[in-house]
Amino acid sequence: MSRVSDIHHINVGIRDRERTSEWYQKVFDAEPIEHPRQLELRLGSSEIHCHVTPEPAYLETNHFALEIPDWEGMMAHLTAVQVPFDGDRPPGVREDTDGHHYAYLRDPDGNLIELIHHPERW
Repeated sequence: MSRVSDIHHINVGIRDRERTSEWYQKVFDAEPIEHPRQLELRLGSSEIHCHVTPEPAYLETNHFALEIPDWEGMMAHLTAVQVPFDGDRPPGVREDTDGHHYAYLRDPDGNLIELIHHPERW
């Protein structure tokens, strides 16, 4: 049994606090949390903490994943708000052999986000 119950938050570098806040609210209905030093956003039971830096550091494999219960609804929403997928096979959405779906997109600062759907959980 894990000694950890949940991931409380992840932390990513951003260039513009307002732009990032608006994007996460528009795309994921994120809830801003008041904090004077950094942007904090609630997504479900977890949080994203964003620190402003002129040159966020990226590695190709760095990303965070969000579980999406309503896959079709999320895909329709991303199309409606015109958020492009990141990937080599259009439209960037894949289905694995066990039936789960996943797709990648990037926030305005290039942070890679994996959307994942495990149908057996829902």
